[in-house]
Amino acid sequence: MGRVGLKRCPECDGTLKMRVLAEYRDDKLLGLPGITVEDGVEEERCTRCRKKGTTFPNLAGLLAASGLARVLIPLKLNGTEIRFLRKQLGWTHPVMAERLGVREETVSRWENDREVMNVPAEKLFRLCIGRRLKKRARLIPFDSESIEEMQIRPVRDAKRQVQIRLRLVRAPRGRWAWEAAEAA
Repeated sequence: MGRVGLKRCPECDGTLKMRVLAEYRDDKLLGLPGITVEDGVEEERCTRCRKKGTTFPNLAGLLAASGLARVLIPLKLNGTEIRFLRKQLGWTHPVMAERLGVREETVSRWENDREVMNVPAEKLFRLCIGRRLKKRARLIPFDSESIEEMQIRPVRDAKRQVQIRLRLVRAPRGRWAWEAAEAA
């Protein structure tokens, strides 16, 4: 039996070593491209079989902070971002279509980059996201007026991703939360 406090590898029963990564980025895992996490992702590596894995403290908070930080950047949302944000709201295609006053096919076209979301629908979508996610992303300041007054600009290079850096910090009452390190 291993010593108290040591984690064991589920594959080979070797010892798992933990470390906090200074920087972490994996567009597929989080579902929103362009997210970099500073000082908040834990990596486990087995000393025997060398398998490694990552864990995210307060993953729900990380996803909410990522979404909220993105809606505050005044660049058009692309299909991947729209899909990620819709899922953060817990909306299906029919629910999103109903709430934004469009057809389900329109939502599908937005998410597949076959049609650009019009500005009024995008602002309403951003407001819905902000109002819902601000409770889970307490350290990302959200002000609905900033969305109402936002001048949403097109993304000049379709291949260029919006970059967002988030950092894990100790929030009031000893809880861990995510704050924006920078976004552009």
